[in-house]
Amino acid sequence: MPSNSFVEAVNRSETNECFIFLAEINHSDLQEPIYLSSDATILLRYDGSSGNPVYGTIHDEKEWLYAPFSIVLPDSPQDGKQPVADVEIANTSFDVVRALREIRTSADVSLKVVLSSDLENVEYDIPKMKLNTTTTTMTKIQGKLGTTYALDEPCPAVDFTSGTFPALFL
Repeated sequence: MPSNSFVEAVNRSETNECFIFLAEINHSDLQEPIYLSSDATILLRYDGSSGNPVYGTIHDEKEWLYAPFSIVLPDSPQDGKQPVADVEIANTSFDVVRALREIRTSADVSLKVVLSSDLENVEYDIPKMKLNTTTTTMTKIQGKLGTTYALDEPCPAVDFTSGTFPALFL
């Protein structure tokens, strides 16, 4: 449940509060999840190879790397198709691009919203979505976010045989 600070900040026309979106990209092919933050909250460290500063957010004792990203939510679904959102991540780290290129199937993406005044309290948690069809350019990483489409799932999920449902075959 969102805090009073979050509700007040959302409903104000102006606020000093910053809404920070955190994205966790996870897949079995990755050695560890990719943690991205929409805000350069603090200087995390200097990159060992290039010496460039690395900014991000500390949340849940993890470093969430700063990579500006945007998500465009879909309009109403048309033609019975599952709605998908467009996601665009700034190409700020070669490590992120390399990791996303290694993934051959859909990755799980979890999104959270925190406030700049309280980085540990998750104000809004968006259910897991699937990241599909990623493309990379020199400046950005683009992909499609969607959920599992219920009509694509096998139904019934269980075979009705005498071994699994003996009462049906009396």
